[in-house]
Amino acid sequence: MDQLNLQWLDLTVSTHEARLPRFFYKHGNVLHCRDYSTLRSRLVSFTVDTVILDFDYPTKPDLDSASKLKQEFPNTPMLMLTVQHSEALAVWAFRSKMLDYFVKPLAAGEVEECINRLREISLLRKEQPSRKTAKRQGDLPAEASGHRTEDHHALIPSINFVEKHFHSKVRNEEVATQCGMNPFYFSKRFKETFEIGFHEYLTRFRLREARRLLVNPNTSVTQVCYAVGFNDASYFTRVFKKYFGGIPSNYLGRPMTREFTSEITANYDPVPIASG
Repeated sequence: MDQLNLQWLDLTVSTHEARLPRFFYKHGNVLHCRDYSTLRSRLVSFTVDTVILDFDYPTKPDLDSASKLKQEFPNTPMLMLTVQHSEALAVWAFRSKMLDYFVKPLAAGEVEECINRLREISLLRKEQPSRKTAKRQGDLPAEASGHRTEDHHALIPSINFVEKHFHSKVRNEEVATQCGMNPFYFSKRFKETFEIGFHEYLTRFRLREARRLLVNPNTSVTQVCYAVGFNDASYFTRVFKKYFGGIPSNYLGRPMTREFTSEITANYDPVPIASG
């Protein structure tokens, strides 16, 4: 069986040596690069079966460049890999005509299914003429930070810490230590890099998790409140209502929609973090 030509654009910054799942190498010739300029020149010069856009936490400039690349090469299938689990990013990938969006680490079955789809697309591309798509970009998700900098790299441990410990008390000093910074410098750099204060980010993360848990009709608001790191049900209800426009009990058993992510990531006035 012919090998696929896979172009891997490695935009990760959280690891010293990023790696694709081995299954990609088993079924494709993987060519690696680290910037959009190199990737574009290869797409112009060579036949590429797919582009793999590999991020950890994608920035707005990254996504803007990815969207423009897709507009320039509409016939080239593009995959998006990211550490960040975000429905807003998934919606953005869909609107930007990406073939698929995966959250790392990928399961072998996901990769295998994707490879099979790429083979089918590769055969169809050989039989069909090239086409152009309208130059329309999907709205950049609010999770995407404004710039990729050394600060972004240094702050990734704080994002990972929140994902693991949001359900318990999160001390600013402890998170700052994870990043090798003092609390004042950490707070300042987090706000400058991600355009949102750390406590505000933590609150929004907890509320997104709360909304997800409320899908279960057999849970209770109090259980969800404590499960996501709040220690006062009344305070939790007030903050939840501020973001979602309704009290938590109204959302029990209600399936999540794509709209809920845009609600929580919109530019609301900051709310205080729950103590405890």
